[in-house]
Amino acid sequence: GSGGSSSASLIASGDEGGGLKIWDARAKKQVMSYKKHTDYISDAALHERERALVVSSGDGTLSVHDLRAGAYKFRARSEDDADDELLSVAILKSGKKVVAGCQSGVLGLYSWGYFADCSDRFPGHPESVDALAVFDEDTLITGSFDGVVRVVNVLPNKLIGVVGSHEDFPIERLAISADKRVLASTSHDNTIRLWDLAMLHDDEDDGE
Repeated sequence: GSGGSSSASLIASGDEGGGLKIWDARAKKQVMSYKKHTDYISDAALHERERALVVSSGDGTLSVHDLRAGAYKFRARSEDDADDELLSVAILKSGKKVVAGCQSGVLGLYSWGYFADCSDRFPGHPESVDALAVFDEDTLITGSFDGVVRVVNVLPNKLIGVVGSHEDFPIERLAISADKRVLASTSHDNTIRLWDLAMLHDDEDDGE
């Protein structure tokens, strides 16, 4: 069955029409295909413990897919933000919280297993939250349409600071190095910029 593949060898791809495909990189074949969304697939995040893929879409919903069983589970929509496109997604708090970056600039927080509606909303970004990167279980790095890369703490929700900016060019993607010391950002300015995350390590470095 399609669920027999290790998630370590699986690759997910989403298209502009809302289609999602899961590929087995070792076997070089497609193992799952879903068309549950009515608009483009914007992002995906892996829930390690549950072996589930959480997918965000421009149709304003999240979907959850069980990679072990090879099965689609459900879609979730926030009743308060029914028309808000979901542009990015991340998993925090040891898998207990799913965070979705929205077109409105809000971060929508969902509790794992309780996707009927947002458990919390974190406003504050002046424009859309187009990219998310997980620093640790409480801390996210966000990339916004305004070109600014920010650091935020989730629950309690607060802005920690600004990492840097691509001036007025929207952020497209963020990635953090394995040692959590360097952040890479890409933008509509066609550049890749590397940022030193020393500001987030000061406390732990002082304690060494």
